[in-house]
Amino acid sequence: MKHRKLFLFSLVPLLTLASCSSGANDANWRKMVSSHLADLKEVTATTYSVSPSGHVGEFGEIEAYEDSYTVPNGAVIGSSNVYRTGYSFIFNLPVRINQENFCPDRETYKEPEKGTAYNYLKSALCYNKDALATMKFKAEDDGSFEFFVNPVSKFFTFNHFYAKNGPETTYLEAYGRFEVHAFYNETGLLVKETCKTVPSGNDSYASTVDVSCTYTYN
Repeated sequence: MKHRKLFLFSLVPLLTLASCSSGANDANWRKMVSSHLADLKEVTATTYSVSPSGHVGEFGEIEAYEDSYTVPNGAVIGSSNVYRTGYSFIFNLPVRINQENFCPDRETYKEPEKGTAYNYLKSALCYNKDALATMKFKAEDDGSFEFFVNPVSKFFTFNHFYAKNGPETTYLEAYGRFEVHAFYNETGLLVKETCKTVPSGNDSYASTVDVSCTYTYN
């Protein structure tokens, strides 16, 4: 599989070459998030559509996508430890989060293994060489919530973006300092994912990233 790597060095001070880990996302943090997820409303939507936009450096071409996708049920697959959370269009974030697939162990809230919504979020947003930048959680009064890492310096993979007239590719990869957000509604379904480069004071269009994808449910 061919891809293109972009190094947005103008955005990354030399002292921030390491990045996000689970850090403060310990058992107490997972328990706090899990308690909010216990009150999610029922999911009634069965399909969703995506609306991606933006650019990665000088590249703003986006691969064709389906008119409609099936909402994952969020449940465990058979007797495995893998859950049907779905994968978001740009960052492979979980499309559907609930209390069970976020952290199945609700006795000790130990860090779950691969295959959970928590693990997919951490894998997409974090980097294990920096204990300072941590994944954060914010709950709203209406039941919606957000995961974000702000800021983080790392390579990000931008799925479905490609370089026009360049090599065949299915994704772009860029290194920089980013603000990343994943917004979920009151039923635990992803409604928007965003990523922007942190301004450095000398930013050209070709040295910045500004992408987003919104999700509409039916």
